[in-house]
Amino acid sequence: TEFTVNTGVFSPTDGSLTFTYCGNDYSESLPNTFRAAGYSANAFHYNSPSFYSRGVMDPAMGYETYICYADYAEHSNQFSSELYEDTFVLTNPDLRAQLLPDKPFFNFVISRNAHMPYSSDDSVSKYAMEQYPQYADADECEEVGYYLAKMKLLDNFFSQLLAELERAGQLENTVIVGVTDHYSYSMKDQERVRALSDVPVDLMVEKTPFFIWSTDLQPMTVDKTLNTSDIAPTLLNLFGLSSGTYYIGHDAFDPNYAGYAIFSDGSWIDGNVVYQDGEIIHEFSDGAAARTDIATMNQTAQDFIEINNLILETDYYSK
Repeated sequence: TEFTVNTGVFSPTDGSLTFTYCGNDYSESLPNTFRAAGYSANAFHYNSPSFYSRGVMDPAMGYETYICYADYAEHSNQFSSELYEDTFVLTNPDLRAQLLPDKPFFNFVISRNAHMPYSSDDSVSKYAMEQYPQYADADECEEVGYYLAKMKLLDNFFSQLLAELERAGQLENTVIVGVTDHYSYSMKDQERVRALSDVPVDLMVEKTPFFIWSTDLQPMTVDKTLNTSDIAPTLLNLFGLSSGTYYIGHDAFDPNYAGYAIFSDGSWIDGNVVYQDGEIIHEFSDGAAARTDIATMNQTAQDFIEINNLILETDYYSK
């Protein structure tokens, strides 16, 4: 998801790693486009640069550097204690100066706090529950309590980020985008995950939160079915930075785009139905199946997958 959010391209469906394409041209990416417009762009996370090859992939995608929190901890004990919270990027003066510089910036903060696993065996989960013990009995499933406690840590990050932006006089000039990379697939009790997700069919558990926030935006909810590759073209159009580049995804506000999510096995979800394993498994409204051109949408899904793979294989944007 990190790769798709930044480049507008999904990982290939042949099983090869995204790192295979670290030498590709990503001039269409979010960080490269914002840098071309005069912004700085850096990626931030607690993990070492070798983890998921972020130290190579983030610069390849267009970030000036991948910034690891451990490099800013004064000693190992500090790294093991203070870094339980994402807010370290705001409380450490050197990190904060890079996250919120005195010039236009496009920064990518990868949260650790909300990530799996959710159990007492996980150090961050254990720390979160110690801070917020009220979540211990929040649900019949013990993992959910740890999940909620970790989410509270992430809430703290957003709260402190807003406070720091306001103190720096940058709040009114900043847009915050929040995106979740996947649902809680590591939880042992997946039946409880599906029940709490309140989805009619299992495939829809893949639906995750996404928001765009700024002080001057009028609140609105977009209920169009969207996929991760739609994020880049949507943001660039909202910022007026679209330069005619072709993306596999679409601008969410394009009235000619009905919206859909396509999966690597050819399954798909649009505004009418959920299609999986060669059949419609759910209708969002009565008669929706009859209004759906299944053959056309199946062809769209196959074209989407093939073109997405070819974008990487041919290094399309270099041409």
